[in-house]
Amino acid sequence: MSVAIVENPIEFLSDGTVCRGLFVRPAAIDPPAPLVVMSHGLGGLYEMRLDAYARRFAEAGYAVLTFDYRHFGRSDGQPRHWLVREWQQADIMAAIDHGKTLPGVDGRRVILFGSSLAGGHMIDVSCARKDISATIIQGPFTDGLASARALAVPSVLGVGLFALADALSRLVRRKPVLVPLAGTWGTPALMTAPDVVQGVLKLFPPGTVLSGRLSKHFRRFAQKTIHLTPNISTSERPEADPISDLTGSIILPTGTVLINGVSALFGLMIMTWRPGKKLSQLRSPMLVCVCEHDSVAPPGPTLRYARAAPQCETRVYPYGHFDIYTDEPFDLMTADQLAFLQRVVPVN
Repeated sequence: MSVAIVENPIEFLSDGTVCRGLFVRPAAIDPPAPLVVMSHGLGGLYEMRLDAYARRFAEAGYAVLTFDYRHFGRSDGQPRHWLVREWQQADIMAAIDHGKTLPGVDGRRVILFGSSLAGGHMIDVSCARKDISATIIQGPFTDGLASARALAVPSVLGVGLFALADALSRLVRRKPVLVPLAGTWGTPALMTAPDVVQGVLKLFPPGTVLSGRLSKHFRRFAQKTIHLTPNISTSERPEADPISDLTGSIILPTGTVLINGVSALFGLMIMTWRPGKKLSQLRSPMLVCVCEHDSVAPPGPTLRYARAAPQCETRVYPYGHFDIYTDEPFDLMTADQLAFLQRVVPVN
């Protein structure tokens, strides 16, 4: 049975930078509710369906904080889309500490929820802190080398060239060079599986608009293989300083801007990050939700890591990486996640 909820924008400081997000909790705050801190995947924003998870969990009695990392979305930080793993994990830590101070929160019961790349973040954070009661990761990034192998050879070479340009730019103290996040097979992007672009598009709220550069690229190259979903439209809106056709921006109805790119050096550094190896160090229960047909975070390494870790429970679903955010897969997975929480961190 769902309960009435209230939601409010929030902001907090992380290493001096303002991060902004959304706090959703049951309308009745007596007794206080366990706190769930939710984070998105590679280059994602909380408005890309994490807010839907937050509302679903709040209706089940949990208080939920979700947010944008520094340099992304509604949060501060220049230059935009500068992705550093340690910074994003520091943002998660700051979100936890801030969430404990919010009304209606039981700060003794903290739950982490990470999707895609944030699955790797939540493994690291859960192992580093002693105040985590449980963790849920879905479609999780656990092995950078395995994810790199999912790319076509031309994509790997292209990402390498962008990373070299990024390194040279930083040497002369200029802003990072962005490598495209999502692209079609063989393009220089960090995610290029056939289901990636179509899957990402359906995560945006209705009224989302592609910028002029992305719209032009879509009309010229992608229209034969990608179909714009009803929530997306095109425009002629110019870019500030685009790097390539693929690193245009996407404007959400709230005015939040997503750039289809992240700092390119991260594209190389991620290959050496294997957070799944830490799963055996967990101090608290973790639910690992694996997509059987995941083209971005290959399921094989994740299942091997999780099944060797005593604190992990695994669930395998017949879906792709982006299927789980909407429709029946979303309903099924969130039901399993809430059932797990009711066992290990129940609401009062």
